[in-house]
Amino acid sequence: MRNAEKIEKLLKKYFKAKQHPVTPDDKREEQTIDAAITAFNNSNNTARSNITPGLWRTIMQSKITKFAVAALIAFGVFLIMTIPDSSGVAWADVVKQIRSLRTMQCVSTVEVKGQGANDNLFDVDVQSNVYLKDPGLSRIEIMGTSTAVSDVVIRKQTENGNVRIVYKPNGPRTYHRQIINKKADGSEIDSAAVRMWGLIEKLTSDQTRKEHTEQIAGVDTVVFSASLEDVFPQCPYTGLTKVWVNSKTAVPLRVQSTFKDNAGVVRRLTLDNIQWDIPLPDDLFDAPDGWQAIEHETHKETIPLKGKQLRKDVKITFSSEDGRTILTEADIKSLTAANLVVAPDRRDIRLTVVLKKDARQRVKTYTTEHVGEKILIEFDGRYKYEPMIMSSIDSPVMMIMLPSTDMTLTEFEEKYLH
Repeated sequence: MRNAEKIEKLLKKYFKAKQHPVTPDDKREEQTIDAAITAFNNSNNTARSNITPGLWRTIMQSKITKFAVAALIAFGVFLIMTIPDSSGVAWADVVKQIRSLRTMQCVSTVEVKGQGANDNLFDVDVQSNVYLKDPGLSRIEIMGTSTAVSDVVIRKQTENGNVRIVYKPNGPRTYHRQIINKKADGSEIDSAAVRMWGLIEKLTSDQTRKEHTEQIAGVDTVVFSASLEDVFPQCPYTGLTKVWVNSKTAVPLRVQSTFKDNAGVVRRLTLDNIQWDIPLPDDLFDAPDGWQAIEHETHKETIPLKGKQLRKDVKITFSSEDGRTILTEADIKSLTAANLVVAPDRRDIRLTVVLKKDARQRVKTYTTEHVGEKILIEFDGRYKYEPMIMSSIDSPVMMIMLPSTDMTLTEFEEKYLH
């Protein structure tokens, strides 16, 4: 078979195999093939005139060289004609699909890999089945070591309040039902399914990069990636998030975030086996029939504090376990909000503050070096509590808690703010 015939056959096979967003018509296809053949023949003649016969014969007798030349010419022709990439999926298409989501089911897996372990040697930490349905329904089934469901957590947003249901399928036939924030303002119920994808959905095309293609369960997918910093702006670690999307519909089929913490432990979160807009019955988001409910009620109130400042005589300190002062009230740049939380077992006020730049760096340095230790927080010499440092903190915002208080938010504002 002549070289020109081989190229023509290769190009026709290419057009049949690839599904472009705009399928070329017969005339366009013929023009492309003719251009490639003409380019090959012209290059053939030019090359023969500039290369000694012996050398040209040696080159063209190589099957690899013939294929490379043909592929290179064809690729150049396609570049000139500006045919888009074969997947045709842009990040904007993925965002559009996410915003149309109404139900979803997937498997969530958290894995860890110790420092120095083999790159692929991850241990499963927590695995869960996740079910989401709008408006405002979610169910998480946490798997035990035997792959059986050990705990079920259900969240329901209703007109009467946000309800949280927790029970153990193999435990006592009781479940905890907690009502949070009774609604009295008729505010709109959140879109739970879309909210789960909120961080991904906010990514822009400039923040994502289209990578390779890959098959998942026989489905052709395109892989997009983004830095963990772009996905989770407040995360103190560096890492990468990848999203596998259906190459035809742009629907995400898998999401994976990987990062390394300050102790050198690599963690990986994967949402896999994702199924979109499938029928999910409403009773999936209820406790089992006939089980006894243990009622709890938590009430939350919030007041914005923009423009407010602490009174000059109010003292705040953040101290280490050995008594070293890390932060004081002088390190607070501004106040944002105060929250009152009333639950059966506690009643506290939480003050959200913004730190000054140098204070933020101080907190980041200290918490990075003292993960697992406690920090003592004192407010006005009266309110004290000792939270544990779970990870490095690199955020301009911090929360100060006033535990076991009987004040209302109005009383708190009058006493401590101006």
